Amino acid sequence: SSLQSFFKSYMDKIIEALHTLGVEVAYNSRNDLAINGKKISGNTQCNKGEYTIHHGSLLYDMDFSKMAKYLNPPKYKIESKGIKSVRDRTGNISDCLSKKWDIATFRQKLINEILKKYYQPYQLTVKEELIVEQLAQDKFRSWNWTFGKNP
Repeated sequence: SSLQSFFKSYMDKIIEALHTLGVEVAYNSRNDLAINGKKISGNTQCNKGEYTIHHGSLLYDMDFSKMAKYLNPPKYKIESKGIKSVRDRTGNISDCLSKKWDIATFRQKLINEILKKYYQPYQLTVKEELIVEQLAQDKFRSWNWTFGKNP
């Protein structure tokens, strides 16, 4: 479908940037990226008219003992996929790099790779920065925005 190809266009940029950094990542499913069959990224997106929100996670140096404590899907969901645990199917990007970077360095390198080919950075004017700050203050930092609309 066209939505699937739209989703793929976002993912291809991430895959290409990771490959450039030496991470051999591939699609594992529509929403996942994997290294040697282990999930290192989950993604989702929402399309509203001409706008798309695409977001995802990247496991760089996850403490899996903590992850297992907080992620505890029903056993039948895991078993139906032929795996023993969440830990069994997840991996870290840092384990696959020949050079170990701290998370801030990796993040900046990944951003630089994505931006250099596909996007031109835009510098906000002082007036635009003030508008953004006012919007953040009036709406996005409010209790109602963060908690009030939550069912």
